[in-house]
Amino acid sequence: MNYCIYCDGPYQPESRYCGLCGRPIEIEYEGEYLTPPFGHGDYKEYQSTEIIRNAYGEDIRPSSYGSKVEEREVHPSLQKQVKSKIVALMVLASVLIIAMLFIAGYFIVSPHFSDDESSSGSSVVGEEGDDSWGEGEQEVKDGDLLNEDGEGRGLEGWATNQTFDIPELNRVISLGAEPRNVAVAILDLNTGELHYTENANSPFVATGFYAPVYAVVRAYYEHDTNLMGRANDMMGRTVDQVAQMNEDANAIIRGIGDLAGINGRLGSMGFGTTNFGRLFGATDGQNYTSAIEAAQILGMVYQTGGYRRMSFDLGAEGISLPENATFYSHRGTGIGETYNVFTVVETPTGNYTVVILTDNMGQSGAVHLVSDVLREVHRQMELIHE
Repeated sequence: MNYCIYCDGPYQPESRYCGLCGRPIEIEYEGEYLTPPFGHGDYKEYQSTEIIRNAYGEDIRPSSYGSKVEEREVHPSLQKQVKSKIVALMVLASVLIIAMLFIAGYFIVSPHFSDDESSSGSSVVGEEGDDSWGEGEQEVKDGDLLNEDGEGRGLEGWATNQTFDIPELNRVISLGAEPRNVAVAILDLNTGELHYTENANSPFVATGFYAPVYAVVRAYYEHDTNLMGRANDMMGRTVDQVAQMNEDANAIIRGIGDLAGINGRLGSMGFGTTNFGRLFGATDGQNYTSAIEAAQILGMVYQTGGYRRMSFDLGAEGISLPENATFYSHRGTGIGETYNVFTVVETPTGNYTVVILTDNMGQSGAVHLVSDVLREVHRQMELIHE
C-alpha cells in the first residue's frame, strides 16, 4: 500500500490521483513503506520483529515492508505549513512560560510585605507579628538576622543608627563647668558629620590655634619651599617650644600679607569666625575662632597628613586620655583664663577631630573637664563606628 504525500491517504500503486485529496500522484515508491504516525522526515533502520500498528490502524510486520525505511520526499508547500505551525507553537509556549514565571514570582515575593510596609523598614517577624521567628523556624534571610537571643533583629540591624548624644555630652560638661564657658565640636573623619554643643558657633579666644596658618600655606603656598618649611617646623614643635612656634607662625603671616592677608585667605576658604587680630605672642588685639570652624580646619590638616606633626603631650598636663586611641594635639593657654585643646584622634574603628574651647576656667580648672569630655566623646564615637 502506498500513501499520498499531501494527505497521507492510501492509494493503489496504479493510481494517478489520490482518492482522498484528489491531488496527482508525483512520487513512485520502490516498495511498501511504513508511514510515520507524526508526519514526514528521515527514519532509521527498523530491526524489531514485533508487530506494530501504523497511523491507520493496520498491523504491520517488518517482513512486509523490508528492513529499511527510505527517505520520502516532502512537498515544499507542506514543509512551509509545518514550519509555520512549529514557529507559532514555539512563540505561544514562550509567552505562556514567561507569564507563568511572572505570576509565580509575584506570589513568592508579595506575601513578605503588607500595604504599609517597605523593604527598608521591615523586620523579620513570625506569623503573629512578634519580633521572633516562629516556633522551630531557623531560616535565615539576607544574612544572619538573628541576635544573641535567637530573635530576628531586622535588616536595619546591620547599619548602625547610633547618633551622637549631645544632651549626654552637655550633662558631662555641666558637671564640671558652666556650659556657656565651654564649646565642643567633633568632626567625624569617616563620614564628614559634625557633632557640636549649642554654642559651638560662638567666637572663643583662639589661644594655641596654629592649624589655620598651616592650612592656608598648604592651600595657597604649597610650592613656596620657604613657607612650607616654616609651616612644617611650626606644626612639629613640642609644648616646650611655643616661642619657636610663634616665630614660625608670625614669619608665615608676614610673608602672605600680614593679618589682612591671612584673614583674606581664611575668608576665601569659607571661615568667617576664625580671625586674626594680633600676631602670636602679642597682646595688642585678639585672635578668635569657633569650635565648629576649628574642627573643620583640623579636618583639612588631617587630609594633608600634617596632623601627624602635632605632638603636644596632653597627658603631661594632667589630662586623662582614653585608651585604644592616638591623639595628635595642640593646646593653648596663657591668655586670660582660656584653655583650648585641638586634637585629631585615631582609633581602630574610625578617626575624628575634637575641639574643646574654654573660658574663665584656666588650665587648672579645665584639665578635669577636658578629660571627662574626651572620654565621653571617645565612648560615643566608638558606638557610632562599631
